[in-house]
Amino acid sequence: ADLLRVERPAFQNLLEAEQTASMRFLTVINTSNIGDSDNSMDALSTMAQDLTPGSGGGVTFLMHSLLLRCAHEQDPECRIALAVCLGEVGAIDPNLLGGNIDSGSQTDRIADNHEAWRLSEPPWKSQIHRYELALVTKHLVVALKAAPTTQDQHKIAFAIQEVLASLESHAKFSAEILNSPNDDDDEDSNLHSPLAKSEKKLSLWLKNQLAQAGVLEVIEPFSVTNYKHQNIVSSKPPPFFANTSSYYAWLTSWCRHMIERSNENERSRWKTLFQSCRSAIRSASGTSVAEFLLPVLVLDSICFGDDEKTVVQEMRDVLSSCFFSDTIFQTTHQQNAVNINLDNDERQKAVNAIFMVIDTLQIWADK
Repeated sequence: ADLLRVERPAFQNLLEAEQTASMRFLTVINTSNIGDSDNSMDALSTMAQDLTPGSGGGVTFLMHSLLLRCAHEQDPECRIALAVCLGEVGAIDPNLLGGNIDSGSQTDRIADNHEAWRLSEPPWKSQIHRYELALVTKHLVVALKAAPTTQDQHKIAFAIQEVLASLESHAKFSAEILNSPNDDDDEDSNLHSPLAKSEKKLSLWLKNQLAQAGVLEVIEPFSVTNYKHQNIVSSKPPPFFANTSSYYAWLTSWCRHMIERSNENERSRWKTLFQSCRSAIRSASGTSVAEFLLPVLVLDSICFGDDEKTVVQEMRDVLSSCFFSDTIFQTTHQQNAVNINLDNDERQKAVNAIFMVIDTLQIWADK
């Protein structure tokens, strides 16, 4: 465990080289309900069988050995040591944790790079496929690996599938791409409907884009999947911040509402992208997807929708929550659609999100 802690960057490189095996391990660990000791032994043995030594590299072999030892070890001190070691392995990927791992953590630097990219790409000066590439390579792939349950994985997988189909459509019908070599020229070009696709390889252009981002092996299988999305639960009407129970619930409800309004608006040129992500934003691991889209959703609603007053009021409700103490909230503003149930940390996240939107729109306007 001490070695893993000290050599965390080196081990993270090994983990990234075995993305599929590592993702399978982390998913199994997160979704297993381990109760009494007998069930624990069965669960650990099953995990170990899933990770046979011949199915991957060093990380897979390590997990296989640790899980087998956990299943059979009787000494309490040894079992604690094994648990600590497994905990260190689980902490390798900062995207699977809620906090920082090291001071000046790599996640902060990555987030800064993603933010800088979006600020440099005002929607009216950019292309939709550029945002789609950024989503699938920088956000959806991370959300997929961090998905805590199979259902969450499916929500992210659907978004990846739809974004890939849209990118393939761009590769087929863009004049720039048609003038470059393409190993799929003889394929049916009917890719406008994301769900109308058969088992065909990705275009050479898209393969190159994914390979340059280092995510080809993880993303490529979703080019032939056939996930379908069905709304079982109706979306809530605004206001959202007034009655929410958490930052995630507020962000999800608000983004979902704006996506649905955008899909009904013929003037929105971004509605296909938004629709592709309608399942991802409803997964906790897809929070970064919602945060990435939020400024574009707000801009789309204000410029092309008929929902400007609702959007502005939602932003006011959030910002109003930081000007009053809890006591004043309950006596003076309880009836003014301002949430009094959120704790300070969750409320501050929402306030930061609104300031992020305002700052982003201001920087875009100045370009």
